[in-house]
Amino acid sequence: MKPRSVPPPSDRRRRSLIAAGLSCLLFAGAAGCAARSGVEAAASARPAAAAPDTAAPAMPMMRMPPPPPPVVISDAAPGDGGDGVLIMAHGGGEAWNETVIEAAAGARHEGPVVVAFGMAHPVSLQQGVDALDGLGAGRVSVVRLFVSGESFRADTRYLLGLSDEEPELPWVKAPLEHDLEIATHDHGLMGSPEVSDILLTRALDLSEDPSGESVLLIAHGMGDEGENDRVLDNMRTAADRIAAEGFREVEVAALREDWEEARAAAEAGIRSFVESRTDAGRRVLVLPYRLSGFGPYAKVLEGLDYVAGDGLLPHDAISRWIESTAAGVACASGWRRHGCDRFTDGPQ
Repeated sequence: MKPRSVPPPSDRRRRSLIAAGLSCLLFAGAAGCAARSGVEAAASARPAAAAPDTAAPAMPMMRMPPPPPPVVISDAAPGDGGDGVLIMAHGGGEAWNETVIEAAAGARHEGPVVVAFGMAHPVSLQQGVDALDGLGAGRVSVVRLFVSGESFRADTRYLLGLSDEEPELPWVKAPLEHDLEIATHDHGLMGSPEVSDILLTRALDLSEDPSGESVLLIAHGMGDEGENDRVLDNMRTAADRIAAEGFREVEVAALREDWEEARAAAEAGIRSFVESRTDAGRRVLVLPYRLSGFGPYAKVLEGLDYVAGDGLLPHDAISRWIESTAAGVACASGWRRHGCDRFTDGPQ
């Protein structure tokens, strides 16, 4: 079927969505990245007291624009398990969003599938949940399509009714309204075999002679030192895979894009790496460890000699990751009985 936007919310939801939308326009903030672990489920969300306005954002202040409407990827009737899939994605321009929609459409699932864009935006998530409810899903596997597992994790868990922990984003005020069983996961794309496959393919596509080439993987990064170190550690899984193909060296770096002081030091280190390898006569391949596009790295590397790679999308390995993660959530929650031997330790 052709993906379609979710229609406007019903009267039953409209008032709460308007209130949530107004709060999103009045407040600002964002949250950070980088771990992977288990699965948690909630029978249904319950009303809760609004989080205090004093919650400190993890990143510098920024204005949160209204999200685009969710997109129905599949309106298929729920299978025997009765579950649907809600895919959360950051969202960007039309072309960026389209790559996510294509990846979601390539993932197999027996029931309905909806993509909700926005950084844990309560309006788009509420609309996505309502759409799946209307399509007959009694249970929902929420797939968080973020490179880092900690991206918007606390806020998402709060919105889904999985945790009473104080949310980090100022626009997250109360759990969603729903009568569904909902479960999600903690891990992100980072460190997965699918990402390693993609980055290896990107490197080989650009390569002329691996033995004379240096490869640099660059990610968004974090402000907190410990979180940033975890990002770099996860990136080394892909770096080791690429190095095994005979490249002269493969290094990882995090730009730490939203933290001015840390970013200045990171930019200097990234430029120094590219410059020194080029001066040594090597060809330098720069691969963005991000979902789509080359990001701000062209500006960071302005004036230097290097070969730029593409982001993780488009690539069918992302569809496989979405499919595997949704199945792993359903298995860990006891909603799915067949084919769960691959997910004995939860989705990875």
